[in-house]
Amino acid sequence: MRTRQKGQAAIFVSMSIVVTLGMLGLVVDLGWALWRKQACKQAAQAAVMAGIKVAQNAANFVCPGGGVPCMASPIPCPAVLDTPSNPIHTACLYAKQNGFVDDPAHGRQRVLIEAFNGTPPTPGLHPTYWISATVSERVPVWFSAVVGTGLTVRARATAAYFLPSVGGCIYALEPDGIAVTNSGNTELDTGCGMYVNSISGSAIDLNGNPIIHATNNSNVNIVGSCNGCDRSLDPPSALRLGAPRIVDPFGGMAPPDVGSCNVSGGVILASHDTATLNPGVICGGINLSGQASLTFNPGLYIIKGGFSASGQVAVTGSGVTFYVVDGAVNLSGGTSMSLTAPTGGYWQGILFFQARDNYSAASLVGGSEASLNGVLYFPGAALNFGGGSAGNAWSATIVSRTLSLVGNTYISDPVTTKFTSGNAGVRMIE
Repeated sequence: MRTRQKGQAAIFVSMSIVVTLGMLGLVVDLGWALWRKQACKQAAQAAVMAGIKVAQNAANFVCPGGGVPCMASPIPCPAVLDTPSNPIHTACLYAKQNGFVDDPAHGRQRVLIEAFNGTPPTPGLHPTYWISATVSERVPVWFSAVVGTGLTVRARATAAYFLPSVGGCIYALEPDGIAVTNSGNTELDTGCGMYVNSISGSAIDLNGNPIIHATNNSNVNIVGSCNGCDRSLDPPSALRLGAPRIVDPFGGMAPPDVGSCNVSGGVILASHDTATLNPGVICGGINLSGQASLTFNPGLYIIKGGFSASGQVAVTGSGVTFYVVDGAVNLSGGTSMSLTAPTGGYWQGILFFQARDNYSAASLVGGSEASLNGVLYFPGAALNFGGGSAGNAWSATIVSRTLSLVGNTYISDPVTTKFTSGNAGVRMIE
């Protein structure tokens, strides 16, 4: 009986040794895999940081065919890396220095690179240009090999370049056609300059006898040329033709999350109606007419369905931001406007933000007593704009696809925001 028990114990001990050795092997495999994954991460980070530092010196960031390489999907590192001035070659060289090369023949290591000027893999950011690297390795293992499985580790990193704000008060982003024009004999005080991206010979097309005052020693910078600047620009020396194309100065500004409606059916006021509105999601738009009066309490207003006001309407609000999801913004026709952006928080300085995929034309035309202080951001839209007076100049930064000046317009200085101060340069975003 005792001999039989000893035999059973020997069997159990032998089986436990196998299990114990297997567990030890698994621990070793996982530890080795984690160490190699960290090596992949370090190589990916070194690669993208090296590549983006080269890319930031490019003449422009146009994709495709511009001064930087662009690809819409990841590509393997080239076999020959002989151009250090190429951001992709530089990234691959740094991955190689960290022990990783693309090996499609055997598949043990892969180094894939992606680069573009559009939305990066990290959501919510809009850099000027970005480079992403995915580094992977098939790890040799012991225990996993016994049970018939392999193990591949990978890591991805993304670095981006954010172009610094160039300080202009007016940005027209239209790339090809007429970007800035006027209606009537307008007078414009630019405050801190204009930047016009169009390559057209009539990028600025002035009619009649307008006057553009480039105040505060600012310049009017045009990629293409100007029709009428010779008779309208004060001083003439402020004109800069053939200027480099700039990117959207607020391209890094992420839109807010649009939740459920706080107000359904819209806000409709007419015939001397008065109301005070609280921040939230306004579904159905805002429509004001007939000498109505609307006051906005401080905060963020997300508007679905547009924002229109005409007919001696009064609109007031301090510390407010309007994000227009869809529909047009039309504040004109005798509207009395006194709207000021927040002075702190994420939306500091942002007064109007029309969604980038909302191409509805906008109109902000007030009288001499009107006041719009903040960023007026309509990147995909045509904007009709005018208002203020020499004694009531606005602190404003205007960004639109095209701009039509209606009446006299006075801008004193640009707006300080979270997106145009301190966030420029190269940084890791993933």
